[in-house]
Amino acid sequence: MRVLLATTAIALITTASHAADLVEQTPMAPPVVIVEETNPFDGFYLGIHGGYGWQSGSYSGDGWLLGGQGGYNWVSPSGFLLGAEISGSWVDVGGSQSNVNGLGIAQGKLGWANDTVALYGTAGGAIASLKSSGFAPGFDDSPAGWTVGAGMDFMVVEDWSLGASYNYIDFGSNNSGGSDINVLKLNLNYNF
Repeated sequence: MRVLLATTAIALITTASHAADLVEQTPMAPPVVIVEETNPFDGFYLGIHGGYGWQSGSYSGDGWLLGGQGGYNWVSPSGFLLGAEISGSWVDVGGSQSNVNGLGIAQGKLGWANDTVALYGTAGGAIASLKSSGFAPGFDDSPAGWTVGAGMDFMVVEDWSLGASYNYIDFGSNNSGGSDINVLKLNLNYNF
């Protein structure tokens, strides 16, 4: 009888310990990770541009330009865009009396952007390299002035945007003989 009681006790203990293993444990849910979508126009960018320019004022003429630009855009979650850009161009814009052969622009940007398009206005400063074909009293071969403009960029593939912009540049009547420059550019940017 003792053997029967001992065997029964061992069987009960073994069954109870195995029964505990049969209870299914509920796994803990993984922590929720919130991934914020960033606007593709947000951050640094570098690119190249080409375009057309024309002078108005005392000296008139037109021609081409080719160069590069770099800048930074900050885009809020609501799409508000605030940025800055510096560009430099080799230029051949001019007429019989003066020719613009270099142009540098530093400008701020204010606008709006979503994940495919950015629209913005610009304002800033500009400096040009001018060449005169004759004697012109008070002629400045590197006048500085101000600029205003507008632009639009489209995200064409991941990290690459294609855009167009316009700048009106005024060098003042005391600098380049009263000449102003209008510039239309097409640009291609890599957005980091």
